Amino acid sequence: MWGRAGGSCSICKVDLLKEFPESGNVNLGERAHIIPHSKDGPRGDGTSEGGNTYDNLILLCGHHHAEVDGAWKDYSRNKLLEIKIKHEQYIRNSIDQYQRDTTLSKVLALLQLEGEPRLVPALMVEGGSYQYFSRVIPRFAQKIFGGSFGHWRIGLDIKNIGSVKVSRVVLKLWPKWETMPKNVTFSTDIPMTRSLTPLSYEKEIVCGPFNVGELKSEPCIFYLNYKEENTGDTPRSKISAIEFEYYRTCDDATPTRGMLKIANP
Repeated sequence: MWGRAGGSCSICKVDLLKEFPESGNVNLGERAHIIPHSKDGPRGDGTSEGGNTYDNLILLCGHHHAEVDGAWKDYSRNKLLEIKIKHEQYIRNSIDQYQRDTTLSKVLALLQLEGEPRLVPALMVEGGSYQYFSRVIPRFAQKIFGGSFGHWRIGLDIKNIGSVKVSRVVLKLWPKWETMPKNVTFSTDIPMTRSLTPLSYEKEIVCGPFNVGELKSEPCIFYLNYKEENTGDTPRSKISAIEFEYYRTCDDATPTRGMLKIANP
């Protein structure tokens, strides 16, 4: 519910996760029941009770929670459900995927277990370049050398959404080869040149420390290199469809595995 509502009130859209210099994140949100938890509550029919489930809850600020329950005759079950649906659609339409990930990170920071290190990695396309052979070169030569070659440069951002500082992180990253487009290779260190098609199988990143809530763009860059039979750049959309798997260790915590996609396709 928090994630789909974007951490904001479904009526006034105010941010419900407020950060204070000394106190840190403070949760100002309240869960309101569409069908009341008690059969005699607001919008109750005297016979049935609503559960604490996503379908029966709407995220509100304290002011509007009091308003919808106090003026319950003006806020029917159907009206509250309509408000919830429209607000979640507004959140989906108004912020892109990377901003949603940032919002969800703020939400998860409130929900994580005390004392558990939690680091979230994100991959971002940071640019690229390509070159192509002149059209005066015979077609058979273009086919031998490739019509164009180049690379997309990918960077790694990491945020600590846990409740404790993390001193050292080891993250091993590799592409899911079945998602790699034809003529694209994965390289941990070297972009493509005319005579070189570098290939790697795994990238190991060692970084830290990370304070609580800290977001870092670590000096970690790798390359997705390509050769194309035709002149022109490999579309960014093709690169963004590649999926990556990772294996992560935070200090002495239990190692975890996960999957990543490009956050800014």
